[in-house]
Order: sequence, then C-alpha cells, then structure tokens
Amino acid sequence: MHSQFLKSKLEDVHFKSYFASSGEQALSILESGKNIQILVTDLNMDEMDGFELLKRVRKLYPHIFRVVLSAHKGPFMIKQAIEDGDIHEFFT
Repeated sequence: MHSQFLKSKLEDVHFKSYFASSGEQALSILESGKNIQILVTDLNMDEMDGFELLKRVRKLYPHIFRVVLSAHKGPFMIKQAIEDGDIHEFFT
C-alpha cells in the first residue's frame, strides 16, 4: 500500500521508479545497470534486512544516495548505520 502511494507521487513529478519486495530483488535491479541515483528502503524485509542491503549498496554503489523510510524502533542500530555511512537520511 505505501509503495503504491510513493510510486504514484514519484510518477507525478516524473521520476522513474523501481520497486522490490526484498533486498535480493533490489540488488538484482541495481545489477541490471539501470541509472538509479536514490535508494529508499525499509529496514524490515524478508531474506535480507534493510541494514544488510544498505551495507551492500554502500560498498557496490557508493554514488547511490541511501534513504530509510521505516517504522523500525531500534534507535541504536539506526544511529550506528548513520555513523557508518550506510544511511544518508532516515524517516519514520
């Protein structure tokens, strides 16, 4: 539901967007060579959580701006990810 709202808003301002239901699927989209400049992710995902996805994206695609949009309640882990440089912005 939230992804449809976000997709609609991004399309309203003419942003091309890709959506993934897991960290593995997100990496697959990135590997396809599409010109992706911003990654918006949740932290709670199956298979690979958002923290792991952010670490991998930071290492493999350091030019991509990384944003978290999540209701995750682990302030220590979020603070650590920001300090490590895995997250540029965090929104709840």
